[in-house]
Amino acid sequence: MYYWRVDEFDGAATYKGGVWSFTTLGAVTGPNPADGAIDVKPSVVLKWDAGAVAASHEVYFGSDADAVKNATKASPEYKGPKAMGEESYAPGILALNATYYWRLMRSTASSR
Repeated sequence: MYYWRVDEFDGAATYKGGVWSFTTLGAVTGPNPADGAIDVKPSVVLKWDAGAVAASHEVYFGSDADAVKNATKASPEYKGPKAMGEESYAPGILALNATYYWRLMRSTASSR
């Protein structure tokens, strides 16, 4: 995702403009459940729309936000790759009243 802003200068003062954003092709979209979702069934299956130039997606899942954010393929939060056409991950039955986090990384044929 990229962010940009246009500021105006009238010779005496600078006026900050609004911030706009856009996402380039290749980004994973449509995460389900969405960020911040509540009352998700404990038998949820995570789903997403594939990135336009992805060869596969790497799945990271866990109950610690920082651990999921910083996880590598050697971390317990790493749940493995999902090939194109397999844009889902079933984490099993989850604990009630618990918060979970997930992250997807796009893999391209050239990054293998």
